[in-house]
Amino acid sequence: MTQTDLVVLMARLASDGCSFAPSDAISALAEMLERLRPTLDQADHEALLRIGACIWRLPSGSATA
Repeated sequence: MTQTDLVVLMARLASDGCSFAPSDAISALAEMLERLRPTLDQADHEALLRIGACIWRLPSGSATA
C-alpha cells in the first residue's frame, strides 16, 4: 500500500468508529514497541515513540476524529 492508501484507510477507520481511544492507542503502541524493538531500527523506533507522544497530547475524548 502507498502512503496515500494508508492515510485514506486510517481516515475511513476513524469515520467508521473503528479507531482506538487515545489511551488504548498508547497501550497498543507501547505493546507493539516492546514486541518489535529487537527488529526495529533506531529511526523507526523513534518515529513510533513520537507518534505515541502525539497521541498522548490528544484530549481523551477525541477518539472519533
